[in-house]
Amino acid sequence: DEELVEEVNRWHYAMINDKDRSEFFWNALKGRVEGLRVLDLGAGSGLLAMMAAKLGAASVVAIEASEALCEIAETNFERNALEDRITMIHALSTEAECKDEMRSDVIVSEILGTLLNGESVIDYIADARE
Repeated sequence: DEELVEEVNRWHYAMINDKDRSEFFWNALKGRVEGLRVLDLGAGSGLLAMMAAKLGAASVVAIEASEALCEIAETNFERNALEDRITMIHALSTEAECKDEMRSDVIVSEILGTLLNGESVIDYIADARE
């Protein structure tokens, strides 16, 4: 799928292969998500959602606007035997319906982009908290 390859190659591949970034997020989540419900806002390929699940989150909801990245994330969840612990939602978080059982205790996200508010992180986090 040409669209999928373009989406991943444009910026995502380098980001998910940044060892220091990944270690930072792993250490930030370690000891903070065990037994809790986690929301991964702007989940991309699902890396943070998988980290939360592997670190013992009770459940994880991953929301991503890109259909291509949702497909990649779902494949990643299956390949890591986490599909039963992570629910993938293809939508903008501001348009996603949140059932009470899907409400989270912890929000994880890395949607800062190259500019602090380039991806409207403040607006999306505020909306997700409601």
